Amino acid sequence: MGVWCTVTEIGPDETALAEWPLRGVGAPSVEIVECLARMQLELQRRGGRIVLSNVCEDLAGLLELSGLAALTDA
Repeated sequence: MGVWCTVTEIGPDETALAEWPLRGVGAPSVEIVECLARMQLELQRRGGRIVLSNVCEDLAGLLELSGLAALTDA
């Protein structure tokens, strides 16, 4: 099982609320990108956001194609 990225949940006051590795078998899929997008939307509704770090090349490509590259810390 590989690590695709590290997800950090940021609160409205810009403090890190939680951080965890996003892992999976093989390459990440469009479904993973959809989950990340939904997570971002939910956190935005509450004044927060997510930041992705240590993003693997495959996930970075999917995020770029989907218009979500801004979620990365790069």
